[in-house]
Amino acid sequence: MCFDQSDDPAIGVRTFFEAAAQEMADSDYSFGCPIAPMVFDTPGLESELAKACRAAWEQWSQMYRDKLLASGLADPKVLRLADTIVASLEGVLLMAGSERDAECIRQVGNISDF
Repeated sequence: MCFDQSDDPAIGVRTFFEAAAQEMADSDYSFGCPIAPMVFDTPGLESELAKACRAAWEQWSQMYRDKLLASGLADPKVLRLADTIVASLEGVLLMAGSERDAECIRQVGNISDF
């Protein structure tokens, strides 16, 4: 896991996005989130598929929340920041795929600049 490489969550996020950028380029821009297409094609909010998609989003967000809390970030900010990271990754994967350029993934993931 990228977060195991550093106690600094910004470095973990950057490393994760860097890996996603590399995967995107290596896959000839076919790599992406397997959940996003399912969400749009799911027939109802209460289907088993919809529930599984929500559980996956929650698991990803929880991964980020746990690391952010462990780094000492204040609890009220953690949920919003974790969800922002997940949403940023999802959006930038779409951007990179449409542009056929993974550099935007690296740019978005470099949160240590903020």
